[in-house]
Amino acid sequence: IAAGDGPRVSDLAQALRVTPPTITTVLDRLVDHGLVRREDDLRDRRQVITRVTSEGAALLSRLGVYSSAEVAASQPIPREPVK
Repeated sequence: IAAGDGPRVSDLAQALRVTPPTITTVLDRLVDHGLVRREDDLRDRRQVITRVTSEGAALLSRLGVYSSAEVAASQPIPREPVK
């Protein structure tokens, strides 16, 4: 999720070889913890994009999953409600 422009939920499920309901459950937990947020796909309103929040990026950096430069390049967004 942290790499790139934020994958669509369906693409994420496919890449991880799990069903969409499985990835939805995982994403629900990440959203509840403020690590990820969902956004409507502006190109296809039926789709949902996942993005790492600033809290999620900080956690990835602390865990050493990504270097600071890689996390910064993913452009994490602040945790604010979608309007």
